[in-house]
Amino acid sequence: MIFKGGRHYIYSEVSQEVWEQFRDSPSKGIFVNQEFKAKGYPCREV
Repeated sequence: MIFKGGRHYIYSEVSQEVWEQFRDSPSKGIFVNQEFKAKGYPCREV
């Protein structure tokens, strides 16, 4: 995932269902905060 500031992150252990919800979400930022970050998906900056 590439953020507006230009930083790149890889989130792991994301199910296909969650990925599809993210893809279809009208607000990617809200989804990232409420799903990926709040639920503690592992991530790393690349």
